[in-house]
Amino acid sequence: MFKSLFLKLTRSQFLKDNVSLFVGTLALSFFTFLFHFYAGRSLGPAGYGILVAAITITYVINILFNAFQTNIAKIVSRYQTKKELGKINYFLSYCLKSLFLSSFVLFIIFLLFIPVLSDFLHIAFVPLLLVSVVIFSSLLLPVIRGAFQGLQRFRPLGWNLLFEGIIKFGMGAILISLGFSVNGAIIAVVLSYLFPFFIGCFQMRNFIFGKKELFKPENIYVTSLPILIMLIGITLFYSVDVLL
Repeated sequence: MFKSLFLKLTRSQFLKDNVSLFVGTLALSFFTFLFHFYAGRSLGPAGYGILVAAITITYVINILFNAFQTNIAKIVSRYQTKKELGKINYFLSYCLKSLFLSSFVLFIIFLLFIPVLSDFLHIAFVPLLLVSVVIFSSLLLPVIRGAFQGLQRFRPLGWNLLFEGIIKFGMGAILISLGFSVNGAIIAVVLSYLFPFFIGCFQMRNFIFGKKELFKPENIYVTSLPILIMLIGITLFYSVDVLL
């Protein structure tokens, strides 16, 4: 009986997909730990303090990331259930275009506030300028990962998370060792969001560039608002004290 159950579990696609996602998430956490361990030892208290403040800002920015990813996953799963592949293709293209324009506007706004943040946090202009690039990935990467979730493609999602962790630690170690100090560590964080986006676009190329069915998609800004409000409360609860 146990042998039969074991064979069923090992042949289960559902189990394989969830194991892939679990391993990818675990690997991301492990490489993130290595990144912080190496950066903390290499940058010293002052440098690492600046890095943590910069990363905390990215956490606040990533509230948008999690809100849109959750909402996009929900919408894509609904189209997937109805086998409306053309709508999925069009919806993803619509999200990428719309959120790119929004990210550009937020990027400009953030640039205008950099002098205020720099004065308040006692951080130089360049690290904050590098952090501002995360805004693009915070709005574009959720489209890809939300689509993975909605389509139940957990294996490529697991690989995407793994790439994020490897790039963050690998590039961080390389750039810090080359003498780029805090800026190098922040660049590694930025690249750990940008590279998975482009890798994800390649993984989802059949959907992004596939045949599209024109229709009026849901307003992702309105439908994401309740999730956004909830995540703001949760994220600020454990981030604001670190930032201050």
